[in-house]
Amino acid sequence: MAMLLRPWCQAALLTTACLMTLVVLALAVSVNVASETDPAASPSSTRAPADVAASSAGQHWRVIESVLTHSRCVNCHTATNYPRQGDDRHIHQFRVVRGPDDRGAPGARCAACHQEDNQPSSGVPGAPNWRLAPVSMAFERAPGVPMDGKPLCERLLDKKRNGNLGLRGLELHLARESLVLWAWSPGTSKDGSPRLPPPVSQEELSAAFKAWAAAGAPCPK
Repeated sequence: MAMLLRPWCQAALLTTACLMTLVVLALAVSVNVASETDPAASPSSTRAPADVAASSAGQHWRVIESVLTHSRCVNCHTATNYPRQGDDRHIHQFRVVRGPDDRGAPGARCAACHQEDNQPSSGVPGAPNWRLAPVSMAFERAPGVPMDGKPLCERLLDKKRNGNLGLRGLELHLARESLVLWAWSPGTSKDGSPRLPPPVSQEELSAAFKAWAAAGAPCPK
């Protein structure tokens, strides 16, 4: 009986060994295929953490830039002796000038027309403490032409120009300053047409600034 079973056992052992070999080969092939077809499985395609962080910070900066270059902001962050107005950024009517304190000339003060609220009947916008930004914080690279990219970023962060504000100070300025907040409630023009707000909400701006600051506030290259 033992003699009869021996060949069968040997065959069974060989079959088992073959199956195990086939399983090992199949696993090896599947791993190779995955590494060739799945970018995540290839070490060469993995982005370094620093690259990911830089990309994320760049996205946050672009949100900030979209607000700073919008007419609601840059109309009063001019490099000239006068403000601009309207979504088309035309020169302010009535030959208005910034004056020695950025609040208008004697006899033609900003507050004489711009009250603490928008005036729908006249179309005159308003918010508390209406004024121009100082020339040191102009967001224009030439009259009527907004800054962008690295020059705008460096201008924003320059403590010698921005009133000695660090990142926390800038964050609070963007979140609390009445003229900044007005940009999202800009009222209507005299003809009743609504003024355009910035392309992102104030909450999105604040979130983007916090994330950008947490990443070290890198400027674009």
